[in-house]
Amino acid sequence: QMEYSIWSRRVVDLAAALARLESEAAAAGLPRPQGAAWHANLHQKLVPQASDAPYLIVAVAGGANMGKSTLFNHMVGFPASRVHHNAAETKHPVCLLPRGFLARHDLAAVFPGFTLQPWASEDDAVAEGAPDALIYREDPTGSQPANLVLLDTPDVDAALPNNWKLAEAITHASDVVVALLTQQKYNDEKIRRFFRMAAEADKAVLAVVNMVEWPEDREHCLGWLDTFRKGTGATPQHAYAVPRDRAGSREGRLTFHPLTPQASDPRTDLAELHFADVKIRS
Repeated sequence: QMEYSIWSRRVVDLAAALARLESEAAAAGLPRPQGAAWHANLHQKLVPQASDAPYLIVAVAGGANMGKSTLFNHMVGFPASRVHHNAAETKHPVCLLPRGFLARHDLAAVFPGFTLQPWASEDDAVAEGAPDALIYREDPTGSQPANLVLLDTPDVDAALPNNWKLAEAITHASDVVVALLTQQKYNDEKIRRFFRMAAEADKAVLAVVNMVEWPEDREHCLGWLDTFRKGTGATPQHAYAVPRDRAGSREGRLTFHPLTPQASDPRTDLAELHFADVKIRS
């Protein structure tokens, strides 16, 4: 496998060579490539991220009332995103950055297409504002790994027309998607559509089947995961089942039962991913 340093140097060299070629092409009267998808991927995603040690952008995604914010808060280790019990409450993605990330990176280059808005309160995600707003803050606890950027996302099955545009932008920006599933929505068409898009972009996927009766639902969970795989083309690297536990959800005490070999807990498993391999793949 190619080393990350070799890959990143080739990306930067390629961008420089193409810049010279674009100048020659313009002089010859050829159309400029700025509107092409490959040009945006190269200059808006690859080049900004290739100049530093690999870090992963991890998005927690799923439908309304499936527990995304609860899972997100578990992964970051504190209540960073307010939990709402009304469908389609979340309007804007919330991004938690490792401490010091803003000093090392241009956030506008990491998240092109978003209007960046610094975090003010837990209600920012449901407040009115720019339709392409992304709420960001650095981890106040200092416990988040320096190479993990975490996103809590709007519902991908909501009726809000802007949500799908946000979903596409989040898929483009992310390296890993944590797919949140439930018995009621593991095969929902809008949810399948989102994760099919992530699979077609070859994003790494972790799957969490939430609000189950454990251990009674273990075999059902495996069946739901199989249907999810067949309907989306996504093959999760790790999968977990989380029992229904309202008190535990309120207090941030989620229990994860592994559904795939080597799975333990999303926080642990994300930290142990081979970052360079995932980044090159993404």
